[in-house]
Amino acid sequence: MVTASYLALGPPKRTLDVRVLGARALPTRALVRLVAGPRADDADVDEAVTAIGLAHDARDAALLRSPIGPRVLAAVELGRRAACVPSPAAARILSPTDVVSAIGPRLVERRAVVVGLDVRMRIARVAELDSIDDDTGSADVLQLTLAASCRRFIVVARREGPATPTAADVDRFSAVRARAGLVGVVAVDHVVVGDDGIASLVRLGLAAPREPRYR
Repeated sequence: MVTASYLALGPPKRTLDVRVLGARALPTRALVRLVAGPRADDADVDEAVTAIGLAHDARDAALLRSPIGPRVLAAVELGRRAACVPSPAAARILSPTDVVSAIGPRLVERRAVVVGLDVRMRIARVAELDSIDDDTGSADVLQLTLAASCRRFIVVARREGPATPTAADVDRFSAVRARAGLVGVVAVDHVVVGDDGIASLVRLGLAAPREPRYR
């Protein structure tokens, strides 16, 4: 039985059973304890709980310094990957509408994300991009895609105003696509999300389709 019976919340003693209460009902410390195991040192558990609340890079660095940190970091990564699974309505990304339906809530004004796809055109990773305006941005796209063992990706950008691609969008996507091709990665599309809907460079004929299952 999966239980955190060794976690007492004070008198009267209460058993935190993940099967009874569900993972969402457990406090962070109880979840960390379940991941780390009952023999984990209390100070290490407290340190991991604090680390989870830090920004991503600082969190990872702090957890990797802790004896139980790698286990906790692995659990955090599993949760992140599970959150990337698209809804049943967009299980396979075969169109611009599919990708926006799957990741729409993650889009933030004036930010872009790279959506890594597996061989079945399913989402394997969604990662924010600081910029795609220069060579560094193009390299980030490829790094994030390859890090998730993906060979296809779609760039999705959210902006204020109408969803109208600019000449700069076309030029940037062409540059990213060219660099991707050198390492065997397919740049499927660049999708712009605006206040009035979405626009796809592939659908508009501003970029040639490279993935036959995508339309």
